[in-house]
Amino acid sequence: MFMTLERARGMVWQATGKLAGDLFDSGELTREALKSAKKNGETEQIRAAAQILYDEKIHQIDAHLATGAPPRNLDEALSVKWPLEGSNFGKPIGELDYREQITVVDLSRAMISASDEQTRAAARILLSNKLGLEAGKSKGKGQLRVTIPKRNYLVTQRESIIAKKNFREGIDISVSVVIILVCLAIEIRFLPKMLSQDLSQLLPGAALTLALFCLFLYFVLMPFVKKHVDDKYEEDDRQIENYRKGLHGEELVTEALREALDGDSHLFRNVKLPNRNSDIDMVLVTPQGIYAIEVKTWTGEFEIRGKDWLTKNGEKWANHYSKQGKNSKSQLSPIAQAKENAKILNNSFLKKQLHLKNERVTAVLAPATNKMVVRETEPHNIEVWRLGEINAKLQNRPQERKIPEPEQALIEAELLKLYDLETPNSAKVGSKRLISKLLGFWRH
Repeated sequence: MFMTLERARGMVWQATGKLAGDLFDSGELTREALKSAKKNGETEQIRAAAQILYDEKIHQIDAHLATGAPPRNLDEALSVKWPLEGSNFGKPIGELDYREQITVVDLSRAMISASDEQTRAAARILLSNKLGLEAGKSKGKGQLRVTIPKRNYLVTQRESIIAKKNFREGIDISVSVVIILVCLAIEIRFLPKMLSQDLSQLLPGAALTLALFCLFLYFVLMPFVKKHVDDKYEEDDRQIENYRKGLHGEELVTEALREALDGDSHLFRNVKLPNRNSDIDMVLVTPQGIYAIEVKTWTGEFEIRGKDWLTKNGEKWANHYSKQGKNSKSQLSPIAQAKENAKILNNSFLKKQLHLKNERVTAVLAPATNKMVVRETEPHNIEVWRLGEINAKLQNRPQERKIPEPEQALIEAELLKLYDLETPNSAKVGSKRLISKLLGFWRH
């Protein structure tokens, strides 16, 4: 059956008993509903009609927005191009999946700083929709509860790198000053003898010595110093950028969880368990279970094959963690990191500290950027929560309560205590630790 727009509008739409054209004109067939029907329609005719109606909706929206008029509804707002500078600049907001990739803060900035009324209106509609989803939850059990530490681990690490970079710059300047002072001291030491000599005899030797000294510095010392300094600064900048991406990734995952869950659940970010140097990115406590979430914002293609984490290099797959040790979190693959966090949370905290017996913690890997493609092979070795799938995964799981309410309250209360472990001397201890790290860095 060849599908035309007229035929598509005349079809009785699935599960409604109404004509598709009537639903289309009233706005009930949204772009999201049509996009879903294109892929999951009950029949081939429905899927074909959905494709025709989707194309027609996009055409009508584009024609309206081309006049410069502000969007009138959510569908039109999603077709407005994202106005803020960055990797998403100039892309239609609907292509970005604004619920996952664009935060409330981003929309607020767009409302204020966008240069035209069309984009400002789109930001207002999207922000209203986003906040409306949250407000709807407040009528029942409220919004997802979120606890964040006063000192975020990623922020602390980022500040530490910046401090180390500034310290290194100070050392570089100090060394340069010392070299100049040494040269001056040598000149002062030998100046009287030099003045006693005849000027005609002094100038050739002094000029030759100075020229050789300059050549020595330029050809021998400067390449080494420049490479050493540039490499260190580039590594610092790379780490600072990685921590910034990590923070943004955690914000995106938090917003996705806010949309999927209500006040029955509690999200704890950057959980620092006693006697551990590193933190757990997120611990999610729900009536259905507890999740230790490892958030990653890497770029590239990756594959999970059983216990192995493979990275695609060109046309080949490599396992960079097969021969790595397990002395620190950074040496573990993302799978091992997530499972190690879940194991420690379950054994050292729930069992040892709270004396709970059953295995309750599920390890989760959350890729928080569309530039990180993670494939899985059967059987699945770990839960992977991609941003666009978090809502569906949590809504489609069995909804019966597995953790008794008093027990859940106890777990949440003990996790909250971890955020109050700072002592009045913690700042001094942190300063001493930073100084010792800097000294150790320069010794090596």
